[in-house]
Amino acid sequence: MKSTLPVNPLFTNKLGARLLISASLILGVSSAAHADTLAYDGFGVGGDGYTDGAGISGNGNGTGWAGAWTGGSQYATVTGSIAPSSVESENGMVTFGDGTSSQALGRQYNASFSASGLTEGWASWTVQRNGLREFRLNPFATNTTGAGQFMGIHAENFSTTLVANIRFGSAADIAVGTSFEMAEDTSYFMVAQALLNSSGTPDTFNVWIFESSSYTGAALGTPTISVSHDSDHTFNSWSMTDQNPQGNTANVIYDEFRLGESFADVSGVVPEPSTYALLAGVACVGVAFLRRRK
Repeated sequence: MKSTLPVNPLFTNKLGARLLISASLILGVSSAAHADTLAYDGFGVGGDGYTDGAGISGNGNGTGWAGAWTGGSQYATVTGSIAPSSVESENGMVTFGDGTSSQALGRQYNASFSASGLTEGWASWTVQRNGLREFRLNPFATNTTGAGQFMGIHAENFSTTLVANIRFGSAADIAVGTSFEMAEDTSYFMVAQALLNSSGTPDTFNVWIFESSSYTGAALGTPTISVSHDSDHTFNSWSMTDQNPQGNTANVIYDEFRLGESFADVSGVVPEPSTYALLAGVACVGVAFLRRRK
């Protein structure tokens, strides 16, 4: 004779409700993957806003910016993407062409980072050097030209060594941090953190570097490169400079710029469709539990 154990209806009702709430919360967080991003530009062309093959200076797309990109004529938007497959991205990227001049490109964002304002800033981007042209990328800068103070990364002409920098004064006042060997023709996803302190206490700039093919958005460990120095400046711009002191005509590609107040704001990763399906299944189980008790 088959017997069944009694089931407490209060337990099943609570379990169903909890399953529904858990699935709803996770889905809500996932759908707002970059809801707290302070600024974003994926450089999408066509329907996303930019023109394929056209110069980007004077144009502006994305969100959280105070104006358009300004700078050299050799920076252009083209179709395609070098961003990791795990990152939500647009069909477009910025290239610095094969010309022989040295140029800069920058854009001011609406946010402002300083010891008396937002004291912690995060940024992410994708970059690829097709050859060893000198470049500098500063997600935290005092102006759009690259001539002011900044926190960023720099690689010399014909060198694979990438370093973290803080420029705290004149052109000669640059603190150089630890280094990373950056391969040619390889796409890298980089995440940066700026920690700003009051005068007399060193500020810190940390960078985590991943080959785009291996980036998953997992929790960050020890920074790949970093630098510390007291800067006492207010940062409100993103700038890049691509230089050509020895006739190096190699090009640099940039993609997927994000700015925020935490790693979650700039990780760029969205759940796989299978994750959404699993969460939807959990929600359905929760509904089934509730219906059985009615």
